[in-house]
Amino acid sequence: MGFIIYATQRSGTQMLTTAIDSHSKLRAMAELRYHLDRTPQQVFDSVYPSERSPDLAISSPTDPVTNWISLMGDHDGANVKYGDINENVIKLNPSTTKIIHLVRLNIFDTVVSKCLNASKKSWGGNAHIYKKKEEYSLNATVVYSAHNATKEFHEKNRPKSAFIPPNHVKYMMDKTAKSIAAAHTSLKPYGQNVLTVAYEDLTSNEHEAHEINPEVGKQICDFLSVPYEKLCPATLRVNFIKNEDYIENYDEIRSLKRTIPRELIF
Repeated sequence: MGFIIYATQRSGTQMLTTAIDSHSKLRAMAELRYHLDRTPQQVFDSVYPSERSPDLAISSPTDPVTNWISLMGDHDGANVKYGDINENVIKLNPSTTKIIHLVRLNIFDTVVSKCLNASKKSWGGNAHIYKKKEEYSLNATVVYSAHNATKEFHEKNRPKSAFIPPNHVKYMMDKTAKSIAAAHTSLKPYGQNVLTVAYEDLTSNEHEAHEINPEVGKQICDFLSVPYEKLCPATLRVNFIKNEDYIENYDEIRSLKRTIPRELIF
């Protein structure tokens, strides 16, 4: 049975995807929307050579993401953002697809990260890169800035402070909260084929995430029907500058901090 990691942007999908991919029995690919021109098997074979027969060609122009997911093999997965599939109406086959719903409870940090990411062309390279150069092919968004995404680059090229309007932060937090709630509601019919995981539970130290929290790792392995192994992210943080150092009006917007209560999604 295939699986997807389903979340809004800036929720830790890249870290979780590479952690799951580290399992010897699982294969997980980042950013599905960049690979719709190839079948799942063609994508995975470009990274993991195998003798498996290629899948049928993708033939659903009206719903390419859902069709792509339906072609994944057992224990193959990809991360999918809310915008790739309508979070209000998810049309996946519950008998062939499992869903890991990743939720970042601190939606303030999610929104701040989204705002900074939207303007990253003005302030430099990626904050996270893959540890191994050969893994760049898994995520097209990593390639273009990997050459300058280093700790030294960020330290030498401190960006100009960004200004994030408080009203925009409020709007984005409301929008993000509604998207998470809509996705949570739409997943209810899938019952035991859904595992909800909080970003905050993945690791005790997001700056040096060498291993996913073993308790959560065991839940994920059990959910995906594979023996437990340590799940180790392949991402490496290279920018240790704090968000508040980027945002000139951080003292003003930090009073807007907001989190989603656990009881609403668990």
